[in-house]
Amino acid sequence: TFYNYLRSLDKELSQIGSGYDSGGWVWSNLHCFDWNGESPISQKALYESFIKPVSKALLQKQVEILKPDFIVFLSGISAAKTRNEFLKCVALPKQNHCQKTAYLWEFRVDVTDEVERHIHCIRTHHPSARKPDAQRALTESQKLLRRLIEERASLNR
Repeated sequence: TFYNYLRSLDKELSQIGSGYDSGGWVWSNLHCFDWNGESPISQKALYESFIKPVSKALLQKQVEILKPDFIVFLSGISAAKTRNEFLKCVALPKQNHCQKTAYLWEFRVDVTDEVERHIHCIRTHHPSARKPDAQRALTESQKLLRRLIEERASLNR
């Protein structure tokens, strides 16, 4: 399901034209482990003592090394607390692009490595979500990311 989402996203973003390079995608899991093919969260003691701190460190290191301009989180609402613990998430004021709903919202992550910078983030549902609103939000997330990339490109001209 992630591959299908990325393929569809690449197709949407390829309409940008010469300013778009499809070689810049990285796919990672918020929790860098599964547990017997299931979510690691169900293993409370192991999760708190090992999985959570290692996953947090790995995500922070990925952000530090890769220096993304944008992050798209494809996860359920229940992951918001963990994501906010892992990264410094800051709510954005109401945007023209989208309104915060249970299915799609924007926020930023503040990072200080060599310089202070902000990563524009989008959160929508996991690509395997079946609800019609979740599927619409997945499609809208792709259009939103395209608009954000086009805006950034126009500012850099």
